[in-house]
Parts: sequence; C-alpha cells; structure tokens
Amino acid sequence: MRVLIFVFFMLVFMSCDRSNDNDSEPNSDITSKIWQVAKIKLENASTYVLPEEDYKFAFTKDGSFSFNLDVNNCFGSYEIKGNGFSVEQSIACTEACCDSEFAEDMTHLLNESVTYIIVNEELRIETENRGVIIFN
Repeated sequence: MRVLIFVFFMLVFMSCDRSNDNDSEPNSDITSKIWQVAKIKLENASTYVLPEEDYKFAFTKDGSFSFNLDVNNCFGSYEIKGNGFSVEQSIACTEACCDSEFAEDMTHLLNESVTYIIVNEELRIETENRGVIIFN
C-alpha cells in the first residue's frame, strides 16, 4: 500500500513539472532573437496587413533596438516595465530614399507602443488605440 501511495505522489509531482513549458511562458526575453514582422494592424482597424518585404528587428539588453525598412535603417531605445513597452524617444532613421507606406505605418505603431507580450515564439507589441505589430 505504501508503494502505491508513493507512486501516486510521484506521478502527481512529475505531472506538475513545468520545465518544458518555456515556449508558452509570457514575456520571455525580447532580446532572445532577431524578430521578423509577420503582420500589422493599424490603430482602430479591423484587419491585419501582411508585409511585402522582410522587416527584421533586433532588441538589445542595453535598451536599444534597430530594424530595417525597405531602403532605410532605423534605431532607437526602449524601456520595459512589467508588460509595458515604450520607445523612449522618437525613432531615428536614415533617409537614403523612400520607404513603403507599410514601413512608415509600422514605424508609427512602434513609436506609439505601450505593451508587449511574447507567447510561443511570437512577439506582440500593441498601441493604446489597438494598433498591433506581430513578430515571429
């Protein structure tokens, strides 16, 4: 009987082990990888827009970030408090030529961002007015 009780408790404790659930842990490290924009939703819009180019973002542990647009490159600094995400100053970009409307909208959304969450290898940054950038 003691053996059965012991086995029962071992099974219960082993089933509670969350060591393999790291992929679903909200707000893991934003600096863990290079993020690629999957889609955006403009503020107060009802549908997402897919990018026609590859837009890649890198966030560093020192609070800076950089990303590419169609032609230009941009950089800035960010701050995270809990699940709050904010760009500390306006994003600065090179001005070699013209970028697409999508790229300009994406930059605007990032400047207006207020929260972020990472779940299952997907980064979601949102604005106060329901604008969204989704990265993978």
